[in-house]
Amino acid sequence: EPQSYRDAVEDIKQRRAIVNAIRVNPCDESAVPYAQVKRETAVRVFEILEGQYVEPTPFDDLVKAGLRRLKRLPDALSNPTVSLAVRSDPNSFSGWTDHLNRLETNPKAASSADAAAALDTLLAINETTLKLPQGVIIAQFTEAALGALDPYTEVVWPEGVNVFEKNLTGQFGGVGIRVRKDGEHLVIVSVIPDTPAAETTLAADDIILAVDGQSTQSMPTDCAVQLISGPVGTSVSLTVRPAGADQSQVVTVTRQKIVLPTVEGAQRADNGNRQGHWDYFLDAKDRIGYLHLHGFTEKTAEQAKCVLEQLEQQQLGGLIVDMRGNGGGLLNEATAFANLFIDDGVLLSSRGRGENNTVWQARPNGARRTYPMVILIDEGSASASEIVAGVAAARLPDQVTLIGRRSYGKGSVQEVVNLGPAGGRLKFTSAYYYLPDGRAVQNRYKLEAQNRTDWGIAPTIELPLFAYEQSRIREIQLERRRQLMARTPEKESDLQTESLTQQMLMTDAQLSAAVVLLKTRIMTGY
Repeated sequence: EPQSYRDAVEDIKQRRAIVNAIRVNPCDESAVPYAQVKRETAVRVFEILEGQYVEPTPFDDLVKAGLRRLKRLPDALSNPTVSLAVRSDPNSFSGWTDHLNRLETNPKAASSADAAAALDTLLAINETTLKLPQGVIIAQFTEAALGALDPYTEVVWPEGVNVFEKNLTGQFGGVGIRVRKDGEHLVIVSVIPDTPAAETTLAADDIILAVDGQSTQSMPTDCAVQLISGPVGTSVSLTVRPAGADQSQVVTVTRQKIVLPTVEGAQRADNGNRQGHWDYFLDAKDRIGYLHLHGFTEKTAEQAKCVLEQLEQQQLGGLIVDMRGNGGGLLNEATAFANLFIDDGVLLSSRGRGENNTVWQARPNGARRTYPMVILIDEGSASASEIVAGVAAARLPDQVTLIGRRSYGKGSVQEVVNLGPAGGRLKFTSAYYYLPDGRAVQNRYKLEAQNRTDWGIAPTIELPLFAYEQSRIREIQLERRRQLMARTPEKESDLQTESLTQQMLMTDAQLSAAVVLLKTRIMTGY
């Protein structure tokens, strides 16, 4: 039966979530899961949602979701295939389950106070049965409860705040390298321009053998990244074996504030002779520019403006903005980017609960940019990126063409609040987006429940890519980044006789379509 199948899948998801949360931390095997999680933090979460969530908060659904998750704790604790950081006496499992079965018959929860009372009851039951650390019960109940609201509302506990802030802002303390695991080796994928690493001998394809003397041979990538990152002004020593070399060397780097670049170009500038500089012309002959936006962080709009001004000084004829796989970021940066092309009127509005309504207006920004544009979007274009695509298409229908696939369909505004002295953050949905013409950016989560697929922003020209094409495109993009900081220009033979740009155009049907369309519009003036 379909419902039985869905229930079974949900059961698997819930048990996996618990096991993943309480397994031994490979970066610190002595760490106790959720050691910094406090009851007052969870209570504060429920209070905020009660007053500020985009819709009236269904606390009964939240409490039921929390109970469903916690009823699966005995199954998760019995998992023989995973090393767990917490344990419980199997003889206590039946008592825990019996108590939770009785709780499910309690009166409906109607407020944040009712949710807090349910949590207190669970903590009391845990003290006489499972005897797990309180943080495990609090965190699992709260996380499951929030999952009953929408996929974008989440609590970030104190131990996860640093990673959360890094992902949100694109900034962190580090040295400026991207790494990956290749078998047992930790390999530098690329060096980020204008970072401490760029001032050293570190280069792409170097193997990092140790971090501060600690071997990386069996170290997970996440753990290595944690060791290499750290407070600004501190130093880290990397034992490195350069690609093709027999001897290793120790490179000591002082960590600085790293701002991940979100605006990339078509290829390394000047045919490889300018290390760390992008060429933003995809087609120099027809003056077609190319901006690849990976996200919207604090400097995205400013960086894009500088690039546009450089291109315009060189008679830019048409522009491709590639936002495929762009998961979004800061809303103010997205509207600032849209403001580079639209200098008056409404850009976007949001409507929340009660008086929580906002309108973003464009501001005059000098000379109007009138050249034809193509914006590339796909299923990975979400939040801020689909807002930019939707706003541009609505306000500039004769200038902007969207090519690719329908965007992700987030369609909602998330706010982030500090949870007070106990630490942590709450990210919650507070409003829904509306385009300048009043249309909502349809929410995928809601439409899936109605068996509909018309969420997000639809492209003007629908053009799917095959899986093998997507894989090859990712390879070329990685190579493009690697070559950006290469010490010497690449040999022609290393590029299989064609430039990376030519390879990309032969592989990427969406990008090729964008070039053809812009060339036609440039030639015809339409």
